[in-house]
Amino acid sequence: MSAPTEDDLPRPDWLVGVTGTNGKTTTSTLIAHLLRAAGWRAAVATTVGTWVDGEPREGGTAFRDVLK
Repeated sequence: MSAPTEDDLPRPDWLVGVTGTNGKTTTSTLIAHLLRAAGWRAAVATTVGTWVDGEPREGGTAFRDVLK
């Protein structure tokens, strides 16, 4: 069995990107909390770490790492 490629990963229905100089992790985390409160699943990938539905996920900070 080979390792999954990016083509094998699920595709999100929506993707929200946050850019800027300050506050990206805070803003991304707040957006994820709001989405989860509305009943949506949410994943966050920042330089601090990654979370899927509020649970920490090991293994990287790129969005493709969150989807694995």
